[in-house]
Amino acid sequence: MSFLTYSFSIIFLLLGTLSAAHRLKFKLNDFDPEALESKGVEYNSTHFHNLLDHFNFTEKRTYKQRYWSTDTFFDPNRGHAFIYLCGEGPGHFPSANSLVFDLAKEFNGFLVALEHRYYGESQPVPDWTLENMKFLTQDQSLADTAYFIENMNEKFKLEYGVKTPKWIVVGGSYAGALSAWFRYKYPHLVIGSLSSSGVVHAFEDFYMNENQVEHDLAKSGKRCLDVVTRFQEYANQQMDGSESQQKAFKALFHAAEMENDDFMYYFADVYVGWVQYGKRRAFCKKIFELDDKKLDMEGNMKEYYELGLQGGTVPSEYEFFTMTNTTINPIHSSRQWTYQFCTTFGWFQTPDPKEPLRWKKMDLDYWHRYCEKAFGAKIVPNTYHTNAIYGGMRIGEITSNTFFTQGGDDPWQWAGIREQQKNPDVYVQVIDCDDCGHCIDLHGNTPDDPPILTATRIRQKHAVAKWFGDSYSFEQFCIKLS
Repeated sequence: MSFLTYSFSIIFLLLGTLSAAHRLKFKLNDFDPEALESKGVEYNSTHFHNLLDHFNFTEKRTYKQRYWSTDTFFDPNRGHAFIYLCGEGPGHFPSANSLVFDLAKEFNGFLVALEHRYYGESQPVPDWTLENMKFLTQDQSLADTAYFIENMNEKFKLEYGVKTPKWIVVGGSYAGALSAWFRYKYPHLVIGSLSSSGVVHAFEDFYMNENQVEHDLAKSGKRCLDVVTRFQEYANQQMDGSESQQKAFKALFHAAEMENDDFMYYFADVYVGWVQYGKRRAFCKKIFELDDKKLDMEGNMKEYYELGLQGGTVPSEYEFFTMTNTTINPIHSSRQWTYQFCTTFGWFQTPDPKEPLRWKKMDLDYWHRYCEKAFGAKIVPNTYHTNAIYGGMRIGEITSNTFFTQGGDDPWQWAGIREQQKNPDVYVQVIDCDDCGHCIDLHGNTPDDPPILTATRIRQKHAVAKWFGDSYSFEQFCIKLS
């Protein structure tokens, strides 16, 4: 293709994955190459040589950062493009059924996906020893993004004849925070940000997560919360019993040799995971069916184990050896993400101080031991750095052209922006509906979407069009989606 010179607009999409208790579960729909092919979408996969350390100018080493791209929808007369940056897990090209894909199609955009350092194939170091983890910070990740954009600017100038690129950064979850932070720290490189479920405020003690889960379960009726509470209290009692009692209880979950506190970490994640990812009503329905069976508690626990499997939560994912293995494996992410929350973000999910549900021993001392056990050193998250450098909850007052969204059922919403801002250049929407969980707006449209979710996506498109200076209007979006 040959192009004349056009103003070039790029949406930079950063998608992360915060699991129910730090573990990776969230995906922006499943990646399906056949679905893309059926829509006539061809994409390339290649690598970019990014800098190992952006803040040490004597360090000349680089690493290969993987990315994917397609120009299937690209119209140089409109000059729009979208880049999706994967978060704390192996990257992939966006699904054909996602907001990212819809935006690229809607705005005739170029689409790029960039993998996060230390995840997937984008490995800057030979192993994951503690010394080699020092380059895994949000500061380095944001600088990766900046360096990538600057190099892409040159690439598009040469290949597409584009002189003045415009970028919009978009992300969800951890990368939703990166998205908002990037607009704030690098406003000369991006013109706007969509931050879905962006966890912009670091908390060491994140008990609000459990409080929200309890609130969400009660939305399906007091009975749902009561049954879950009964199950959790029974598990708590077993773990407070004798060693043989503890082992027999864990054996019901095929985890007899698992450490007690790690097992209880898993146990709570069973219900938290269902709620976080928009399956609260389905979970409570299954809980009601289980309660109606009138089983003894041993029978209930066996069924509860099956509920965990159905929700994608299994004890083996919580075995601690996955945190201590320093050998690089492109499909593994636990050690890297554990390093990030242990050193920087916290978000330690502790029992609600007023109405505790989790085991009482899942306190800050547990999490400090957890981090020390993972890395062989006393580590406490430097949440002050994150909040002082990037604004924390005040980012909405000091940034511009940013759209924050939160799922009404998402327990992570309390680490993000929920309140409307006086700043007219910042938009906030809490998508308060049944099963509107983590990053709900970043999935593709479905016929069953609640009105508030559809309206939120309309507002997001309207904001994107405004930032681009596009001729699209809010009314046009309404017509298209009606």
